[in-house]
Amino acid sequence: MEHKWLKLLRIHTFSLTGPAVIIGYILQGNVDLYYAIAILIYALLFHAFGFLWNNIFDLKYDKLDPAKKHFPLVSGEIKLSQARTVAIGGTALTFVYGLFLFSNNIFSFIFFISAIVFGFAYNITNKIFEHAHIFIALSFSSLVISPFLEFHSFNLVILTYFIFSFFTMMFQNQISGNIKDLGVPQKNLLKTLGCRLIDNDMYNTNAVLFYAFGLRFAVLFSGIALITFLYKDVPLVITLIAFEIMQVIVFKYTIDLLRPGNFDRDKRVQIMSFVEITNYYSLVVIVTIYAGLYVDLFLYLFPIVYFIIMNRITWGTVLGPKV
Repeated sequence: MEHKWLKLLRIHTFSLTGPAVIIGYILQGNVDLYYAIAILIYALLFHAFGFLWNNIFDLKYDKLDPAKKHFPLVSGEIKLSQARTVAIGGTALTFVYGLFLFSNNIFSFIFFISAIVFGFAYNITNKIFEHAHIFIALSFSSLVISPFLEFHSFNLVILTYFIFSFFTMMFQNQISGNIKDLGVPQKNLLKTLGCRLIDNDMYNTNAVLFYAFGLRFAVLFSGIALITFLYKDVPLVITLIAFEIMQVIVFKYTIDLLRPGNFDRDKRVQIMSFVEITNYYSLVVIVTIYAGLYVDLFLYLFPIVYFIIMNRITWGTVLGPKV
């Protein structure tokens, strides 16, 4: 059975958001199971109602995109008035709940508020401002470091994780997301840089490739910096090698994603998912030695198990992503 509200909240895509927040928490060194569960619930609420607002603000554009006819607001399964009511109530719940989690430290509170403000800025400007993805990157990066700052002062470790998360989201949205939306009439940054669909073939420019791989190298170098701040001696070497192997795979999928030629949207979305998944596991590789066995089991297994179960419940498929 497919569930319309789970579709609207895009609940299946939480598989990577949740662990990214947990990683931000464990980097401060002391892990409390109950607080970890509490911030995982907060991240789920933030993720779900953020996507709900995204669906609401993007509705008039999504109606023009045949690839999004399955979205519940587009198909009419859920009324816009219903979605707005749930979004307002859910956002209020998320905000009040977040106040209990991020009110003991001024910096965690600032980034908690920043995540919300930048999230709304993105949803409001997404289709009319081609650099709006900076807002969602700032929102996500603020979200994942808030738990750290509740217990620890700002340092190079969490600054580097913020940068890693920021450039990861910039690539995910400005490159992967814009490629996914090449078939719609709205402008986006890749189109401005010269990326085109002609007779259903994708064509790139040097500017597109320079920007895309510039973001990938920013992720690579920030990941290396994070490793050097976390480890010394043998763990440093082992982690660097493992991370760089994973990043080679990320770059391979990036080349496939940007490859000119026939534009099969579903295939590009699949490759986009491989980029996101391999980049996530390259991050998990960074914290594997640092995190400990039980946290490692969660970070490695949760995304797979959660996605399979929720994708099955939500869309009736096991692996095929619906975005």
